[in-house]
Amino acid sequence: MALRSSPENPQPLGRIVAEVTGWVGKLGQVWVDAQVIELRRRAGANVHFLKLRDRYAEVSANVICSSEVLDRAGPLIEGSQVVALVKPRIWNKTASLSFECSEIRICGEGQLLAELERRKRQLQAEGLFDLDRKQKLPFLPKAIGLIAGQNSDAERDVRTHIARRWPVANIVFKPALVQGPDAAQTIVKGLAELVENPKVEVIVIARGGGSLEDL
Repeated sequence: MALRSSPENPQPLGRIVAEVTGWVGKLGQVWVDAQVIELRRRAGANVHFLKLRDRYAEVSANVICSSEVLDRAGPLIEGSQVVALVKPRIWNKTASLSFECSEIRICGEGQLLAELERRKRQLQAEGLFDLDRKQKLPFLPKAIGLIAGQNSDAERDVRTHIARRWPVANIVFKPALVQGPDAAQTIVKGLAELVENPKVEVIVIARGGGSLEDL
């Protein structure tokens, strides 16, 4: 219902803001598709500020969220594509619109990078990256194991560089799928066979170009 007003009987500004706040509050929580264009983490604070932009229109909005929300989202950076669960709100003092965010999910390439980072942290926590586990590489290996796609650019490039720099080296080649659901199994199989070969001193796993999703 429209509020009645006139130059002689105006409505208080605070009442209008309160009415708008009520209308906006009725929207509740919604999932939005957006891109992070600004991220401000405040050291020692539990509340942080984001600016999200529509990926298809020139529309942006200020967002506040907790440290817990950001930590659960993973390695969030400016430029990340996300879907976020937000609730609009009006700040009464300034009548400005902002959003409170309770969940952020990175999508697209950002989602893959977040998963990669999660796995790296997991392996690091297991001690697999500890310096005392690293082995010194031989200066001039006599036999080099190579895992790559059969007749791929990666295979040709590695063979070319080895022939140019150390032509007497023997290459033990294990073809493998380098993308798709069966890639991991074939790579692991080739790696296991090369590890069991006592002549192989160094193993190279090579893959050519392609989209991040394929990699």
